[in-house]
Amino acid sequence: MKRTVSIGFIVAALSIANATMAIALPVPNRNGDYTSTRRGAGHQHWQVVDPDPAGLNCRMARRYQGIALDAVNTPDELMSRDYAFNVSSWEVIHRFRPGEKLWAITGHMTIQHIQFDDRGKPWLGVRVPHRGGDEIIDCFVRANRRFVRPI
Repeated sequence: MKRTVSIGFIVAALSIANATMAIALPVPNRNGDYTSTRRGAGHQHWQVVDPDPAGLNCRMARRYQGIALDAVNTPDELMSRDYAFNVSSWEVIHRFRPGEKLWAITGHMTIQHIQFDDRGKPWLGVRVPHRGGDEIIDCFVRANRRFVRPI
């Protein structure tokens, strides 16, 4: 008996796959923090929801400015959960406007680049849009639903 696959079946299968992908967006914990660092859980597309008209602060320690967070020469401490930085005191090197889309850095093997600070709060590594020049501008925004959301 010969079996054929209809176009309707393919469209339905793709619709289900797209719905499944939409369900797979990162989900914050009960405190509103996005903390997932599971392999394969990297999510690149985020949006600023912080209502502050001054924008969402993106921070980076002076000694790490200009270092690509997804490069092989990234300092080990920036890739390790064993280090706790006082990220909230780092220099603000960029401000994202409310509604602006963010490109999160997923690093090697699509592991979400999240750095935990000295209070255990997660910070999402993001790339600042290229504004000319050769400088790499990566920094951290607070990974909490009050400030960002996955899209």
